[in-house]
Amino acid sequence: MFGRFALALAALPAAIPPAQSGGLHKDEELGFQIQVPKDWKAVPLAAGERWMVAKYLSNREYQTKKEWGYLHTPEMRVILFPAEVVKDRGPKVKKKEDGTAISVRFKSDYVDYKSYIEKNSYGGYFFDKEEETTVNGIPATCYEIKFEKLTVPRRAVAWVFKGEDAEWAVHFEVLEDWWEKLAPEFTRCLKSFKFIPRKGSVTARAGDDDLGFDTIFEIGKSSPAERALKRAALFEQAVKEAEGRLPEGWTKKNTRNFHAFSHTDDRYTARVLEQAEALVGWLGQNCAWVGDGVPGPAILRICKDREEYSSFQGQSSDISFVNSFEIATFKDREGWGSAFWNMNGELANPWFADKNPRLRWGMPPWLNEGISHVFSSASAKGGKVQFKPDEWDRERLRDIRQKGRLATARTLLGADDSEMSKVEDSWVQCGTFLRFLWTGPKAAQTKELFKKYLQTYVAVLEEEETAEEAASKVKEKKGKTEEEKEAEEEARFKERRQGEKKRLEEVLKRVFGSWTEAEWAAFERAYASAAE
Repeated sequence: MFGRFALALAALPAAIPPAQSGGLHKDEELGFQIQVPKDWKAVPLAAGERWMVAKYLSNREYQTKKEWGYLHTPEMRVILFPAEVVKDRGPKVKKKEDGTAISVRFKSDYVDYKSYIEKNSYGGYFFDKEEETTVNGIPATCYEIKFEKLTVPRRAVAWVFKGEDAEWAVHFEVLEDWWEKLAPEFTRCLKSFKFIPRKGSVTARAGDDDLGFDTIFEIGKSSPAERALKRAALFEQAVKEAEGRLPEGWTKKNTRNFHAFSHTDDRYTARVLEQAEALVGWLGQNCAWVGDGVPGPAILRICKDREEYSSFQGQSSDISFVNSFEIATFKDREGWGSAFWNMNGELANPWFADKNPRLRWGMPPWLNEGISHVFSSASAKGGKVQFKPDEWDRERLRDIRQKGRLATARTLLGADDSEMSKVEDSWVQCGTFLRFLWTGPKAAQTKELFKKYLQTYVAVLEEEETAEEAASKVKEKKGKTEEEKEAEEEARFKERRQGEKKRLEEVLKRVFGSWTEAEWAAFERAYASAAE
């Protein structure tokens, strides 16, 4: 069984050229080169990145001249659009051996540079310029974009170079206030773009990379060991890609649950890994009962500062969250504690995705927000984890209570996404409630309640899936075209998302149906006291 995945891994490019510092960016695998502004630094690309093939960050920040205090670091991106990939749009249905569809994915989110910008930019924008030119014998379209609404004014310039089987978009972005000063350097670099002999394939990075594996739909259809084997193959591929795309100056260090790529000192790297290992260890000790999956390792990216971290986070919007194994953080040089906050909040996601993907991707809103928030403020020392509210949490809770807006436990448990959006500082309130269940005055009782609730929730999810599969088999018996079947699958997934409220009500009924109002009142009083 593993052979197919081993062959898929072997089909990857033999060597993905590492990003280089400012100077000449030369990619023999894809067959192009371009000058980069002097002293600009390469930003590593996430293992799941399929469209961007190079990214660079300026060696300095620029401040707006009118809006005091806003800083922005100019960046350069090279985005590849292979003709064979971008034309392959629409739904892609994955099926079991009996022909029953088990998932729907879209093959390509983008058709060209304009569609990429639509999904990978912030603020209102418009194309201010569009003209044709030729660079080193290569036909190109020159674009200028202005970002002016709901954002600090910025300007972008992009030249899209047209090859026989792909298009390369080279994109520069900067604050409007600094456009005139930096635009000549951008133009110099854009005019240096050339094709060189190509050793690899332009479709290799943007193709179908999931090796036929989707954790959400594999559960119940394969054994935990089979899923773990497929997951291991995917992870090996992700690590290989991450290592191949690693710029100069980054180091590698492996621990039990993490492959760390660090751009900071060894001491801080060790501190981050100690924290991450402790939190994942706590999940294994206290939540192993949530599923039969086998949690695998993750990639931990430790950037040198907030600026590099922010740039790394700006990957293409279609990176698969199902098969993404990366968590990023940075060295906190400002003393705000936000570096660990960001990392901690993400650590539980891959663990739950491996342990019980059905639960991870169908998690009740209160728990989804609660876990992220509780983990964000957690601390670990000597391998021991503490879940204590920080001063910011306490301040927000005081304000919420003074306004009389503390949601009841029953409200949080029954709120769907739309209702949760109306709860003031919902992430704080959900985190406080979850912390109460884990560490409240009657921790033993509340922990058992948490376990009972979650096991019941998973059981309801399984029942929904069984009913959906039965309905799907009935529909499959009818003679339908592939397009009609794909449309039905899309409708089925939308219906599942819309059934969230009904599911929450059913779980409340099964878990708390026998509770009296007096029992509810006592429970609410205990929670309100914990929220003080």
